[in-house]
Amino acid sequence: MRAAFPDAFDGITATQVQQVYHQHNELLWERYSDGEIEKEELKRLRIEQMLETLAVDGVAPERIGAHYIERYAHHWTPTDGAFDAFERVADRFPVGLLTNGFSETQHAKIERFPVLAERAETVVVGEETGFLKPDARVFARAAELASSAPTATLYVGNSLRSDVEGGLGAGWQVAWYTPYGLNGETPPQSDRLFRFETWPQLTNWLL
Repeated sequence: MRAAFPDAFDGITATQVQQVYHQHNELLWERYSDGEIEKEELKRLRIEQMLETLAVDGVAPERIGAHYIERYAHHWTPTDGAFDAFERVADRFPVGLLTNGFSETQHAKIERFPVLAERAETVVVGEETGFLKPDARVFARAAELASSAPTATLYVGNSLRSDVEGGLGAGWQVAWYTPYGLNGETPPQSDRLFRFETWPQLTNWLL
């Protein structure tokens, strides 16, 4: 954003932009997943609130938002070891995908990385079911589509609220990916929760 709008973001670092954006985006996603705001409202508010916090003016939020969406897809990269772990697990167990992301974005990501569709037996986009994580109903729908009992299903995710609390609340086992440690978050006490920081830790535990 700073490169595209240098005058508007003069004196503001890329780190500041990222931190403020993610702070607002995370809270707005919680409201969206709880049904408090609509999809388009989320997209608008996360940019407006970021600009307000950074005291940026002189540029339309719509232009910033459109630029962000256009550039976002250029930065889709897997974390180190993620695809190797995914394929190793898929060699032993049926695997599926369950995501909260916007439908059009998630299908574009799956198209970008064909191995996901090739190895996943079930793909569930929450938006297309009418429910979003951590709502237990989206987990129930995923288990139904995968013909898997909740207690026999392991969910791997990185969000405490959406993935850990959502998965445990639905009766699933959960593996929580925390590559940067807990960062002040407190994990629930549960014998159905495994926390890992590197993908080999997950495969060593699971396989």
